[in-house]
Amino acid sequence: MTQPLPSQAELGKPFWQGALNDKLHIQECRSCGLRRYPDAPVCAQCKSADSHWVEISGLGTITAWCRFHRKYFEGFTLPHTVLLIKLDGGPQLFGNWASPFSGMQPAVGMQVEPVFEWIADNVKMPRFRPAQGNK
Repeated sequence: MTQPLPSQAELGKPFWQGALNDKLHIQECRSCGLRRYPDAPVCAQCKSADSHWVEISGLGTITAWCRFHRKYFEGFTLPHTVLLIKLDGGPQLFGNWASPFSGMQPAVGMQVEPVFEWIADNVKMPRFRPAQGNK
């Protein structure tokens, strides 16, 4: 069985379209400038519904991580590492190591960058690797 696919809801389509082109897009509030992920119909800070999607580099810093040794969902290989990443100029998001780095030991404070991996037909997932120069 393959891993569960992420939601392809209408609101988040720009995120997934960007991923197909190896680009990371997040929402930005036009009223207060807050950048947010996951997508939402209104800004959590100012409650404005006026937002747009912006491309960001995806560079970030690991702020926390955990490694699962028990399978909670079919389709994930064990151990399964989940990273919490504070994006430069953006919000935090959860992510995983890119395939070649799946056994790597993460470290809080490690700089990471996105790579985009096919997980199904027409679905690419942003995953992360150590940023260049941070091996």
